[in-house]
Amino acid sequence: MKIHLKYIALGLVIALSGCTESKDKAYYQTHVDEAITKIANCESIKKTAMENKDTQILREIQNDEECKIAFMVRFNQPIQVMNSDNDVPMP
Repeated sequence: MKIHLKYIALGLVIALSGCTESKDKAYYQTHVDEAITKIANCESIKKTAMENKDTQILREIQNDEECKIAFMVRFNQPIQVMNSDNDVPMP
């Protein structure tokens, strides 16, 4: 079951980052509802990765530029990023 969730999460990461046009700060500033949706998607993937202790997926979602931009626009601050391979931030 954990393996299936890993591939589902990876698929979501790929779908979120590869199949749509990249959205920048200006886009999310004028489409706050889209920023909120993007943040919810990023947090969902992050939660699944943390539950499965999948540091690779967690690292990928934390380094996703659109997730970072949406978060910064919505909350006017950068997201917390892992400092090392063993450091997993709490949600």
